[in-house]
Amino acid sequence: MQYSMTRDIPTRLCISASFHEDEMTKLLENSDPDSGKTPLALAAESVVNTILQKEGLLALSAPIITLDTGKKDGSHAFQCTFETVPPVSLPEDLSSLELRFPREEGEHTHLQEVVDQYLSQNAELVPVHEKRCPAEDEIVLADICGAGENGPVPGMRSLNQKIRLKASAAAPLPEVVALLKTLRPGESAETRVICPADYPDPLMRGRPVVMTVTLRAIYREIRPAFGDAFAQKKGFKDVFQLKQALFEYAARTYLQRMQRIARETLLDQLMETRTVPVPQALHRRFLEIRLRSVRDFFASADMDAAQLEAVLERIRPEAEAQAMRDARRHTFLLALALREKLVVTTDELEEKLRELAEYQHTPYEELHASMWNNGGINDLYEKLLAEKSLALLGRSARIAA
Repeated sequence: MQYSMTRDIPTRLCISASFHEDEMTKLLENSDPDSGKTPLALAAESVVNTILQKEGLLALSAPIITLDTGKKDGSHAFQCTFETVPPVSLPEDLSSLELRFPREEGEHTHLQEVVDQYLSQNAELVPVHEKRCPAEDEIVLADICGAGENGPVPGMRSLNQKIRLKASAAAPLPEVVALLKTLRPGESAETRVICPADYPDPLMRGRPVVMTVTLRAIYREIRPAFGDAFAQKKGFKDVFQLKQALFEYAARTYLQRMQRIARETLLDQLMETRTVPVPQALHRRFLEIRLRSVRDFFASADMDAAQLEAVLERIRPEAEAQAMRDARRHTFLLALALREKLVVTTDELEEKLRELAEYQHTPYEELHASMWNNGGINDLYEKLLAEKSLALLGRSARIAA
């Protein structure tokens, strides 16, 4: 097997290679005979995979292989082009980087949130039968419908939604929460809000929306007594052991959140000072992810295909810019992973597939077959590899004072 490699552009690799007829049996050992491809095409793909592994390269698009006519001496030549991770300027010494953790005073608040959430998950909801307005921190069942100048706003209709009436600056549409506190079960009222800046359709952002709110029911949350009896019911020795478990969970998740913010900030700083060529395949992939999230948002809305396409067209420039940012970061992290010889093992892939299957409520065997057949396993491999690369940045950088 002989080969040579060139790049016509930074993100595209061209391979010229040849192999002999005598090598065919070995080259076809791990090939799928039911793929519909000729033995020569399968052998050429095997050669390409061997070259990628030997050179420490990562293909980001399906290889396009052009087979030459076989020669009389039994040799076969071919050319192959595909997108790959381009050369990227990487920091030589990762330990010279600085990791700055955000200055937050929320650790104790986070612990209280974890305890509150745990008790709430184990609470009993008791209907309130009095004809009264709901109180702070009670849970209500409500119908909420938003309408703009041209009628109902897609995605702003929710029936029988459970809402905890908790005053918070971070709460979505606080005007609706405030209005619900003035209603009795069976009553309706309207309030004007401004369409949020993150609403998927740019045409609606910042425009007034009339929210019609109907209160259906009020529930009082009866939480269990936080003592030994409750702790033992949940499988702990006593309440002290339960408190210790909740404290450890809160500390771990708080630290993970701070580490994630610090690593993302460091990555943003590195990206500001570097030119990173982006493979078109990655940009297309991240663009499709962005557009798919918009389709998913409007999936349950009363919107026809033409309306949805119009929204997608309006949001495309914004989605393309976001996809370019995502693809640049991803390319940088993949380049770092290749330099540092990071790998994702088969066991790690399988573990992640099982997590996804459980999250999506899909049989593992079904998801496994689908991911391998449609090439999704390659995207998952890249995602895990990029995550390892980002984690390496965080571990290697020194913590700023």
